[in-house]
Amino acid sequence: MSQLIITPGRTRIKIPTILGVHDEHSSAIVSRSPEWMISIDALCKGTVEAFDTYIDLFGWFSESSRYVNGDLAGSLFSSGSVKSSDLIFVIPNGEHGPKIEQQLYSGKLVKELIVVRLGWTEEKNEMLQKITFGGVRFLRYQQNIQYLVVYAQISTKENDIQIFQQKDGTAAGHKISSVEYDSNKLKFT
Repeated sequence: MSQLIITPGRTRIKIPTILGVHDEHSSAIVSRSPEWMISIDALCKGTVEAFDTYIDLFGWFSESSRYVNGDLAGSLFSSGSVKSSDLIFVIPNGEHGPKIEQQLYSGKLVKELIVVRLGWTEEKNEMLQKITFGGVRFLRYQQNIQYLVVYAQISTKENDIQIFQQKDGTAAGHKISSVEYDSNKLKFT
């Protein structure tokens, strides 16, 4: 795994990227596997069976945090709400680029942006993790010769991880956490 270093504002952020994507000095980008993919409403078209609205995701970054002040052993104060950093994602340059730019220029919300991690089981792609970001508004769009870097603000996030049995690999349910950042509603299952 390599890292792409980008500088949003004054902060340098290292975004982990899949093999085949190096950095701004790379001469070519070759996605060796669709381990991570992204779907942005109906803006993308892909070629992976059962994931035709997804495209390769070269790298991404998002951080949730909680600022707490006062008595750390007691109740949380009003400043204890959960917040999210900007969602930053790196995707291949393609026909979806102008569509994303148009969303940025118009200021329209994207209903859902879905990041999935795939695994190859029983001769098919299996969704191992699905992260759904809702109420997405694009903030910035950077085009490089080889890829696009998109910055977005999100209002909801759901992280769904598929659990598998250790002994035989059969599906054993899901672990899900979700948050609505604007109302600070949290849910875990």
